Amino acid sequence: MESSDLELDLIRVEKAFLKRMPGFCGPLTAEKTTHGQSNPTYIISSQSGEYVLRRKPDGVLLPSAHAVEREYRVMTALAESDLPVPRTHFLCEDPEEIGTVFFVMDYVSGNVFTDPGLPGLLISERESVYDQMNLGLAKLHKLNPEMLG
Repeated sequence: MESSDLELDLIRVEKAFLKRMPGFCGPLTAEKTTHGQSNPTYIISSQSGEYVLRRKPDGVLLPSAHAVEREYRVMTALAESDLPVPRTHFLCEDPEEIGTVFFVMDYVSGNVFTDPGLPGLLISERESVYDQMNLGLAKLHKLNPEMLG
C-alpha cells in the first residue's frame, strides 16, 4: 500500500523504529486497520516482527482528546499486572518525527469483536468470551488507578 493511501510516511516511520528499537530490521510495510476507533492504527510488518503503531489523527485536536500518550502509559503500567496487554516498545512525543505523536506495541493476533452480541459464535463460545471479559474487568478494578498513569 502506498504511503499516501495510509496517511503515514513509511520512510520516516522506519527511521523512528531504527532509532528506538535495538535489533529492528527493515524494510517495513504497513496496513491501516479500521479497529483503532478515532486514533489511526496501523499493523507494521518487518523482518523483526509485527507491531501496531497508533498515532494521533491529523488536524486541530482538543487538548485531552486522542491521548495516545496516556494509552501508552496505561498499557506500559498494566504490563506489570496479570492483565493481558501487548508489550509496548516506545512512545514518540515529537510531532516532527512522523508528523504527529505516536506509540508502538507488539501486534497480538486475535479476534476483534465490534458487536457485543458476538454473532457468529456458538453460545458456549460467547459464554467463554463474556467470562474472560468479566475476569479482566474484575482484575482491572483491583488495581490502583494512580499507578496506571
